Amino acid sequence: MSDYGDVVTRLAVDSNIVRVYPNALVQIFESGTSNLLWEGTADANGNWDVPTLATGKYDIKVDGQIRRTIHHVKADHTHIPPESWMYFKGGPITGDQDESNTLMIYGSEVAGTITSVLVLVQEVGASGDMYVHILKGVSEGEAILTVAGDSVWNHRVNPGSAINRYMHEDNNPGIDVAAGETITIGIDFVATAVKGLSVLMVFEPTS
Repeated sequence: MSDYGDVVTRLAVDSNIVRVYPNALVQIFESGTSNLLWEGTADANGNWDVPTLATGKYDIKVDGQIRRTIHHVKADHTHIPPESWMYFKGGPITGDQDESNTLMIYGSEVAGTITSVLVLVQEVGASGDMYVHILKGVSEGEAILTVAGDSVWNHRVNPGSAINRYMHEDNNPGIDVAAGETITIGIDFVATAVKGLSVLMVFEPTS
């Protein structure tokens, strides 16, 4: 696979029909300079390829004449975009909760890192208090994930007064996830008067 490829063409005399220009000498220079970086000959069909070409701006000459200037971006890798994992538990929270069918569980096909965790609570009473946990485990586990044994991150929701729209954001939770591992949340209940929990995680694959 070449980093850059093109077709050498010319215009026939008194014609605007583009025709193939075979066996032409092609040269690539740093734009605006005489620094020659690559040269080669087009094939019988006018095709030519540059095996390695770094990102940059270049002048392309065909048989000594500048034909075009290009901005080339070398794409030497692909990556999977970040994923958003969302959890929601509506209504009053009145007790502990480990892995449960009422909460989503997510699995990772590739290794990666949870780069951000956002905790939102709709309403916290003056006595409201709980810990939100992220639970991590392997696929096909023999038992449910628990706060006591599988927590890899937690945050305490305890503003100390009655408020609405409580938010906490952690932009460096440092949670690595291996391929095939699963993630969910758990709740360590302390006191009542907490309603409407949402947890948003951003997972960025590393491969």
